[in-house]
Amino acid sequence: MEWLNLLVDTINVGEYQLIHEKQSKIIIGLETMKALLEKAENDVELDQWGYIRPSMIPLQVASNIFPKIYPRFSEIIQIIGASGMISLPTENAFDSKLDQSLTNIFKQMV
Repeated sequence: MEWLNLLVDTINVGEYQLIHEKQSKIIIGLETMKALLEKAENDVELDQWGYIRPSMIPLQVASNIFPKIYPRFSEIIQIIGASGMISLPTENAFDSKLDQSLTNIFKQMV
């Protein structure tokens, strides 16, 4: 999940509760898929030909869940990315080395 944290840190939106909720949805989805894969691998069975096969039920559950959560992941990433585009700089940003640049930008907007 480093890439998600990098996105949130880069656009400086980690302080918002909405972002935490969106991040948790992605984490829950990914961890669910990992758990289903692990369950399928741990509950191997011998088939009629003597080959070891993963348990089919967790794999079937994963194949039903994934098409629902993947589009949502894309949507969440777009929402998080877009939120950084419309956020205003904090007061601390005006007390940093960006002060002059930010002041010039806001003067041009008025």
